[in-house]
Amino acid sequence: MIFYVVILATLSILLISSWLLESNMPVIIMGIIMIVTAGLRYNTGFDYDSYHMVYSEIANGTTLSSITPHFESGFMMLNWCAIQLGISFNLFLLFFSGLTLGLLTLFLVKLNDPELASMALYYYFVRFFFTRDMGQIRSSFAAVVCLFAIRSMIREKRYRAILLVLLASFFQKVALILLVTFVLVYLTET
Repeated sequence: MIFYVVILATLSILLISSWLLESNMPVIIMGIIMIVTAGLRYNTGFDYDSYHMVYSEIANGTTLSSITPHFESGFMMLNWCAIQLGISFNLFLLFFSGLTLGLLTLFLVKLNDPELASMALYYYFVRFFFTRDMGQIRSSFAAVVCLFAIRSMIREKRYRAILLVLLASFFQKVALILLVTFVLVYLTET
């Protein structure tokens, strides 16, 4: 528990630093701390065992279609690719955390508002980090991809938005609900 309190205190200092310096560098450091924390966990998080079991089954040669519980195809293929590259499960978690939280940090930095970015990442840590990045890693990744899809839709890059939602759905099917939103937005614009 002390470990997480120290991380929260460190993120608090970085949040204030971002405001005082009006810089995204503390935001990037916050993202790196969160990547390392989520990526280097061991036997932590309520989905850790099921993800580890799936990874082990794929490594032992079980076909993707016969693994139970069966996850979305994008996540299963990413597991398979990591195994083919000889990556351990722990390194896979670090890679997946880097991908998810790296994209989230990039999204926030691109807002060009360090105060908002640092506050959003801090809020994410307090509200979502333990359930998403320390547990339901597929939904965390899908949510971040959907953020990019929403930004694409706002910028009227509809095909990119649709492709991003489809990508997110390969990791969490519920992302497809965003397509309904896009249709409603399109219908109200015309």
